[in-house]
Amino acid sequence: MDWKNGYFVKLYRSASPDWLALPVLTRGLFAELMLLADRAGRIQLGRAGVASVAIPLRATDATIGDVMQHVQRLLDDGCIYVDGD
Repeated sequence: MDWKNGYFVKLYRSASPDWLALPVLTRGLFAELMLLADRAGRIQLGRAGVASVAIPLRATDATIGDVMQHVQRLLDDGCIYVDGD
């Protein structure tokens, strides 16, 4: 890792009961999504829509269902949302 020239991402820190009630894998997925997002916090989705986020996370056919379950929890909680298509 080239720490001097690497892209720095600031993560929000929260100890709220609602955040801590989310499974640790869901919270970890949020951090991974923040690493994928541009500086405006956006992730470009492909033809698969929301399921497109599983591609850069390297989800396999066997794990995509698990990833999407955690994505859905983040959507339901309002941590992430779909803006347009």
